[in-house]
Amino acid sequence: MGWEETRAEAIRLPETAAALPREDAYAMARAAHLLTYLGRQYDLGKELADHAVALNPSLGFAGLARGWVYVTLGEGKPAIESSSSVLRLDPLDPSRPIAWTGLACAHNVLAECDKRIRVGAQSH
Repeated sequence: MGWEETRAEAIRLPETAAALPREDAYAMARAAHLLTYLGRQYDLGKELADHAVALNPSLGFAGLARGWVYVTLGEGKPAIESSSSVLRLDPLDPSRPIAWTGLACAHNVLAECDKRIRVGAQSH
């Protein structure tokens, strides 16, 4: 299977998940992430990410996915809110460096260079 076939399958699966009853926050967050980056389905990605957080605001991955979807959309403020929520939820979460990086990127979207540099230094 070549890259295009693999990419098509990687888009088909989250599209299928999005068409099913939206009861699993993790599945919705994962689908949002994949559809935004691979499928370039920005509106659907945003809808699924918002829904995932609404279903389970305590699910770190939902906030993480939502933050990155909003960074991709160029919407810094909601990206900051989502990435910050991940950092507040669990001080031992192994995805914290990814959340810090997302937070730095969100500040970059807002052209807040000083904050971006300060936050970015915490991502490693």
